[in-house]
Amino acid sequence: MDDNDDGASSSTGSVTDIFESSLESLFGYHTTAHGEPGQLTSYRPPRGPEGRGASAPAIRYRIPPNETNGLFAHYQWDAGVLLADSIVISSRSEHSEGDSDGGDDRAGLRVEAADVRGKRVLELGAGTGLPSVVATVFGHASSVVVTDYPAPGLLDTLRFNVSRNAPSQAGGIITVQGLDWTSVQDRLAVVQGHQTFERVFSADGLWMGQLHEPLVATISTCLSRSESARAIIVAGFHTGRPAIARFMVIAASHGLVPDGDDAKYGGAFERCVDGQTRRWSKSLEEQNDDHVERTRWTFYTTLRWKSTLLQSQSP
Repeated sequence: MDDNDDGASSSTGSVTDIFESSLESLFGYHTTAHGEPGQLTSYRPPRGPEGRGASAPAIRYRIPPNETNGLFAHYQWDAGVLLADSIVISSRSEHSEGDSDGGDDRAGLRVEAADVRGKRVLELGAGTGLPSVVATVFGHASSVVVTDYPAPGLLDTLRFNVSRNAPSQAGGIITVQGLDWTSVQDRLAVVQGHQTFERVFSADGLWMGQLHEPLVATISTCLSRSESARAIIVAGFHTGRPAIARFMVIAASHGLVPDGDDAKYGGAFERCVDGQTRRWSKSLEEQNDDHVERTRWTFYTTLRWKSTLLQSQSP
């Protein structure tokens, strides 16, 4: 891939962005997927009370090609951007330049578990790999493993995005690996190659109900069995609120529960595109049949191991 290939795909992306913003301003409809397959796009980290600051260095990265039928990895989804923002905000000093009351944290994105400084990090279903790149460049994680379904074009795009934005860390601190959640062999290969992880991230991996069990099994295999280990799951309500509720039930059956001590929302909250945050609810009836309203909200949960599970495994 040529990292200077900004031509037609970038132009198409700008037209798409204008169309999407027009839909939102005119009809309140928010588009949760952004970009075009192969497009080179930009991310600027949030900074200070004014939001995204021009002085913050931008990350330029490519959207994967459309070669994985049904996985929809060929877009940048809101959930990935929200997770990236949370990592940036949470991994810097509470009193760093630009932070203040009413600043970035006004949207509730400073989450203790998203502080990746010095942590071993694994991203599942990475797509563009934006959260992983952010965890490396801005979060200063000790190691990051970026994974997604082992399709050649998808993994090549991840390697491109890593080498473009973290050239000195590529292949060392941050690595790319294929991982099919349904493959026990793939799960074990990740752990055998890198040990277990103190942080496991997934952005927008909940919309396919048949993959909830394999996803939770993958988290269960890869997340360190310790009191401080956390998994962060961020997802849009693409297939409705009940789908996310079912995922939470499956996670609990594997011993993974919301971290009630983390943040004011008890380990699970929802964030609107306008910055509102509220406690996660599995039964907000007014949204169940309102697709337009659903597009405006994103689910965010921090999962930890049940204390009883850890106690039962201690020597």
